[in-house]
Amino acid sequence: MSAMPKASELELDERPSNVPHNARWFFASDEWLFCERDADGELHGAFRTYRADGTPELEFEYRHGKRQGPFRRFYPSGQVAQEGRYFDDLLDGLVVTRSDGENTYSIRECCIPRTARVMKQEHRRGQLLAEIFEDELGRRLEDSEGAPGASGWPEPLRERQDDVLGFAEDFWPARESVPVDRGDNGASVEQSLFAVRQAIQRSAQRLLALRRELLERESMRFLPDILRLVVGPELPLRRFSFEADGDEGKVTVCVDETLPRSKSTRELLIRARLEWTTLCWLCWAVGLDEVALPERLEARPNLYAALVLASERQAALTGHDLKPSAALHFHGLDETRLPASALAHLAAQYREIRAVLLFLSDGECQSPWQDDLGREPSAPEM
Repeated sequence: MSAMPKASELELDERPSNVPHNARWFFASDEWLFCERDADGELHGAFRTYRADGTPELEFEYRHGKRQGPFRRFYPSGQVAQEGRYFDDLLDGLVVTRSDGENTYSIRECCIPRTARVMKQEHRRGQLLAEIFEDELGRRLEDSEGAPGASGWPEPLRERQDDVLGFAEDFWPARESVPVDRGDNGASVEQSLFAVRQAIQRSAQRLLALRRELLERESMRFLPDILRLVVGPELPLRRFSFEADGDEGKVTVCVDETLPRSKSTRELLIRARLEWTTLCWLCWAVGLDEVALPERLEARPNLYAALVLASERQAALTGHDLKPSAALHFHGLDETRLPASALAHLAAQYREIRAVLLFLSDGECQSPWQDDLGREPSAPEM
């Protein structure tokens, strides 16, 4: 789409009231376009198109040039024609397409039952996993009418992205099956008891801060009150850097123990999931079977196995070659049913486990939140 003159330069009576003031009119497509961009000029943020009369046509969200997040398409009547979500520029999760109420083939041009009014699909990174059709009363149409169907797929079709947010806040390492036959490379906790206790207290402080914010937002999800882990005055959540030995000489390692800002309640819940993982695995690695401040350090013979497992699971759940396991993993979730956005959250959990174990097993580390422990710098909302 090439750049065209602004609407004020065209022979239009006036800009419709619901069209943003900085949207531009494009002759070629007969539409108003509003979009946000990042510092490099890539699409980033809201992308909206409107018809000449101001009725909405498309709503997308972009992240640095790629579609990321919810989208909607509209009929001229204002009815939602299609809604769903993109992840890394590909369809992901539940996509619902509706007819215009008059023409079945307004859903798509072929291979559709005559009485269909709604098409539901589940996707993972652009791959169609299951599809069903419904009539105007919401009744499932039989495959004999021509629908590809959803054989072997759990019904009803639904959005499964937030299944990863449904875990109870119990002691999560007990849910993970850590093998014991990976061999022992001598991995052990190299941090002092004092450093471990301070790391646990800082982790608890971070989680309590999230808990307070969720309560302020009247979230129905109440995180456990772990105030007992904060002994004495609160420890400062620090920002600093230090020099460390790297493969090619000295490198600068940055530490940021403060919490990143969360825009939505959902982002807060996602962050709280990671913080609970941090806290639980800090305790597990030093011999505890509950969240508590340790009085002594006890060896975990399968510490190395846990580190290897976290690395392998993170790799399997990351990137375009996603390999969700057919076995039940991470709190009983069947990963073969989950969209890529949910698998990305599980990968982040294993990154967090790996970061915690790397910190504990390296006496040169100064904080669980230093930037060389393999976390992603920032994770998009999914």
